[in-house]
Amino acid sequence: MLLDPPAGWHPDWFQSSASKKIFTALGDNCVRFVGGCVRDSLLGRDVADIDLATTHEPMRTTELLEAVGAKVVPTGLAHGTVTVILDNQSFEVTSLRRDVSTDGRHATVAFTEDWHEDARRRDFTINALYATADGKIFDPFGGLEDLKNRRVRFIGSAVDRIKEDALRIFRFFRFSARFGASLDTEGLAACSLRAADAKNLSRERVRDELLKLLAIPDPRKFLREMQAIRVLPHVGDAPPDLINLNRLVATEMNNDCFSAAETRLANCYAKHGAKEIGKAFRLSKKQQHFISDVREAGQNLDTDTSIRPKIYRLGEKAVEDALASFAGDQRSKFLYEVNSWESPIFPVSGADLMSAGIDPTPELGKRLKILEQTWIDSDFKMTRNSLMALVGPGS
Repeated sequence: MLLDPPAGWHPDWFQSSASKKIFTALGDNCVRFVGGCVRDSLLGRDVADIDLATTHEPMRTTELLEAVGAKVVPTGLAHGTVTVILDNQSFEVTSLRRDVSTDGRHATVAFTEDWHEDARRRDFTINALYATADGKIFDPFGGLEDLKNRRVRFIGSAVDRIKEDALRIFRFFRFSARFGASLDTEGLAACSLRAADAKNLSRERVRDELLKLLAIPDPRKFLREMQAIRVLPHVGDAPPDLINLNRLVATEMNNDCFSAAETRLANCYAKHGAKEIGKAFRLSKKQQHFISDVREAGQNLDTDTSIRPKIYRLGEKAVEDALASFAGDQRSKFLYEVNSWESPIFPVSGADLMSAGIDPTPELGKRLKILEQTWIDSDFKMTRNSLMALVGPGS
């Protein structure tokens, strides 16, 4: 049964030219918006990704959409997903599916034309909301009522959903932190019962969910519940230190600014180096460097007279994250510098030194670094000419 949407529900992306072309190409009865875009827009929240479900199989979807000028990228054919780029908008279009078999981590799927069967394989009722071309809502499991009551509830048996994919334990806590007023009792009991299943998940999948949870302004309550049901020992190489995290988040909330998820993750492992954390959670080199930069930015803040050198060397975001948990007297001054000061470009290059007769040897690099530090020590005020006047004879 299709339901009327709430009065005034007309999101921009729903009525875009690209959306209309997709519905026309695939057939109004053969495609629906699904998942997060429907859920979030019903809550009045911004929509990041637009997903659609279709009764067509991937090759037919591709054929029909390419015929109307769309660029179609086969991003996940094994699971029936293609990425569609049309009129400068991006969409994920996935064929309706049913699970053939599951192993607790991944599912083998077959395509279907049954909307209810596709909805039944999803995790939570609020993620099984579909919208038709004319704005009607398909809600087979009471997701609208759960959304209204801020309840994150598994579809059918919570234990069975977790047996299909243990990552749903982490997703249950993350979605509860985003949308829930409290944790669903049946869902929490199922997560507790199947907590040990988390040890079979890949580090990458756990990392992604954990970082998304840590990106929520106040995840403390939900992480404490995860600790209570003993799922956190299966995270990384060691369980996170929630005492450290609690202290960090409390200070952030008092300061009304929030650090990046990677910063919070590193705070949970304060005794571990950035590389060690990176290895445990399969972080990228960029993420590891960021953690190192935040930690360096946080050193000696009580005795720093200016934050500008750290902004210049480490970047604004690293300094902002370090200041998020800093309660010293100079915090306001440092934040003002972060927000108002534009990091300058060092006015001397290696080519300048070579023009002055310095041979292109390791000595050139050393001299350049000394000049740069002299420039920093001048509060970035020395000019190129005044710096070049300090250059001695070449080798």
